[in-house]
Parts: sequence; C-alpha cells; structure tokens
Amino acid sequence: MSTTKFSSSGGANATPDYSASEHFLSDSNQANFLANPALLNSQYGEGQAKYIAQSMQQNSRALKPTVVEVHLPAVCIYKPILQSTVLLKASHQVRQNFSNHLLQASETVEQLAEQYTGYKNANLIYDYNLGFSNRKPAKPGTSLRVPDGWKLNIEGSSSNSRSVVIKWQGPTSGQVTLQLDKKRPDEVSFWQHFFAVKPGLYNVIVTASGAVDTTTFTVEQPALGYEIELRDEAGEPQANMGYKIRLRNGHVITGQLDKNGYANVSGPDFENAKVSFFELADHDWSVGNIT
Repeated sequence: MSTTKFSSSGGANATPDYSASEHFLSDSNQANFLANPALLNSQYGEGQAKYIAQSMQQNSRALKPTVVEVHLPAVCIYKPILQSTVLLKASHQVRQNFSNHLLQASETVEQLAEQYTGYKNANLIYDYNLGFSNRKPAKPGTSLRVPDGWKLNIEGSSSNSRSVVIKWQGPTSGQVTLQLDKKRPDEVSFWQHFFAVKPGLYNVIVTASGAVDTTTFTVEQPALGYEIELRDEAGEPQANMGYKIRLRNGHVITGQLDKNGYANVSGPDFENAKVSFFELADHDWSVGNIT
C-alpha cells in the first residue's frame, strides 16, 4: 500500500500543495483538524494548512443537505357547488345573455319578441334598446339588442399554473382556456367564466398544469304557479268566470275558471303577476285567505 507524504516545512509564502488537500479531504479525521487549527498548522505548515482548512470548510458546507420546498399545481372549483341546483333567474351567479339581431323588412318587433322570449310583446325588446318604443318603432335594418337565454358563472382558484382549461358538457357544451397572471408558486390565482346554459344536467372539468377538479350540477327553469278560486260572499263558487293575469313583463294571459270556480296556472315569468276578472271591477272582489 502506498502512503502519501506531506512536507511540513512550508512557510506563510509557500505554494500550497493541492494534492495534499485532495488527499486530506478524503480522510475520515478531517473533523478533528477543523476543531483544532493548531494541529493542522503544526503538521502542514501555515500556508498549506490555511488552504486545506478553507477547502475543508467549503466541502463541509457543500455536504450539508438543502431542503427544497416543492409546490405542485392545484385547482379548485368554488361554484357551482357539487350536486347543486341552479335556477335561471337573475342573481350573482346567473345573468341574462344578449345577442344582436338585424331587423328584416319581413319582421316586426312583436314577432322578434315572441321568437326570443316566447311573448309577443315589443316592450320586451324595446326595454333593452334606448331610443325605440311603440311610439317610435325600429325600422328594418336596425340592429337590436335582444335577450337570448342565460349565462352561468363558474369560479374557482388555482396555484402554480399560468392557465386553466374549463370544459363543460350538458344541454350546451364548450371549452375555454383562461390565462392567469404570473405569481409565486405558493400564491393563489382566482378565476371565473360565464358560459351559456339551458335547463338540464351539467358536468364541468377544470384542469391546470395537470391538476384536475370536477363538479356536476343541475340547471332548472323556475316556474311560479297560481291557484285561482273565486267564491261569492256566501262561499259559493263562481263558475266559468273569465280571468286575466298580467305578468311583470307586460304580457297578459287569459283563461276561464272551471265549474268549481277554480284554475291552476304556472310559468317562468309569473313573479309579481296581477290577477283580475273580466266581469268584475277591481272594487267588486278582494284577495281572501291564501294557503
């Protein structure tokens, strides 16, 4: 076995023997020399000992384990909540969708209203188009803003990703990629997106750099109902009496009570509807007990 020998005669200005440091750093007793610099000086001389000590200290720092904090991509859907039901009515989560329609010479605004809302009432179009009314009707060639269904807001958060991909399937379907601001890996980015919906069951998948979250929910068209029962002061039913219901959007629904003076009507636009009877003045009847 060969043994490497070191010279102890080197002074402060002597050229360091680098081979000595390489051998020394591999020695299992280097910790003893770090703890006792005088021992290092006496064995290798001041100049060479200084170089070896520095090399040992650098090597010691390099060998210390470094803790690296890893932040994996993450994504979370806040709304709609899993297995929830969303009603198609104006709220922070649902809003009316609009489109533009170029009025043709063969069309009337009443027909346009019926096409988009189901009711032949021009005010349902003019309400969204300032400068036009029944007194000042829109002419053919006019671009009108018309209500065209509903949009639903999906919102959530992600981290350690520069984009999220939202994919929805149901009565309507589609996909969109949202770009996010650059942030630190441990910071959270919030996102939201409105997309067109119709009544039915939806499944949504959101991905962000490999992270995935899903939600399912049901969209429903709300229906409000009225039970109309007309009786005289003696409690006798007023059979076959004609009635009319004026909805909040101005549309009027007419009908006739049955032989028991009763009718059951419902629809999506019956909120704050007003009931009246053709053969009775307003002061001839009043609302009784509602159960």
